[in-house]
Amino acid sequence: MLDFYSIKDDQAKPNYPQQLGLEFAGGLDNKIFENLQNKVIIDRRSHYYSDFKSFLLSPH
Repeated sequence: MLDFYSIKDDQAKPNYPQQLGLEFAGGLDNKIFENLQNKVIIDRRSHYYSDFKSFLLSPH
């Protein structure tokens, strides 16, 4: 499962998000991740098992 957490831009990436009490934003399994890549919602250069920062857009 690929988990997503809300984190501020200037905040250092923690080794364990639960330690900082970060808000859980959702998760994707490998099958959904690949489906989203096929629909070009997730860039094909992204890898399910690598570390990358996700940006969540807010209406503010």
